[in-house]
Amino acid sequence: MQPSSVQSFLRFPLTHLLASGGHVRVLRALLTHGGAQSAAQLASDCAMTARGVRNTLDALVAQGAVKVLGPASSRLFVPALNQPLVSALAQLFEAERQHWRQGLGERLGVPISPVVLTPSELAKLSPSDPWWAEVSRDAKVLKGVSPAKEAARCAKAAQPA
Repeated sequence: MQPSSVQSFLRFPLTHLLASGGHVRVLRALLTHGGAQSAAQLASDCAMTARGVRNTLDALVAQGAVKVLGPASSRLFVPALNQPLVSALAQLFEAERQHWRQGLGERLGVPISPVVLTPSELAKLSPSDPWWAEVSRDAKVLKGVSPAKEAARCAKAAQPA
């Protein structure tokens, strides 16, 4: 069998940008988050080792798909949205998310409406708030604990010791 030939980055940049599952995971996490992230946070979000994420980030930075912010001791990474292929990947990952939500909604037989609240926002919610009472009553937990249990945990953590 003849070995694979190396493709030109200039002519086929996606071959290098999407060179591995790790590249895809890191790009997806960066583009989904939208803000600057550390290598440690990306490793957690991508279920990868810190070393694997750093190696992937080094390759993506060299290709111009990711920008580095801050000094070497506390580097943060952001997607280079001024690059046409990176902004196109952002749209592709958004379509992927929409596909997942639609498929999940069809499978569960209900429309999916993700709601994101920070722990501090959860801690401030009153159990008697009509919106929160409805969310707690109607939510279908796909992962983790119920909304009421998570709100109680956040409220307890927010109390001074």
